[in-house]
Amino acid sequence: MSDDSQQPIIVKRIKKGGHGHHGGAWKIAYADFVTAMITSVRAVVTSPLPMIGWAAVIVGLLIVSVIPYFMGLLVTIPVLGHATWHSYKAIR
Repeated sequence: MSDDSQQPIIVKRIKKGGHGHHGGAWKIAYADFVTAMITSVRAVVTSPLPMIGWAAVIVGLLIVSVIPYFMGLLVTIPVLGHATWHSYKAIR
């Protein structure tokens, strides 16, 4: 036997084609969007009067926030977003 037969054989496989992982973040974002829309519709259908009141509060606060050169929105938008998140969380 020669020394060549004692060396290990190394096989290098190269993947050709395929473009790798395309990601699925858009699917998660789409699912969150659809869930939010379904929850919103369900909230309005189950209790329309409180939702109309909440919409009036939002419109009123946004109008008042726009008066001082839109600077009031820096406070109003985060507060409304936080309150809306808590209300939808309570509905689910």
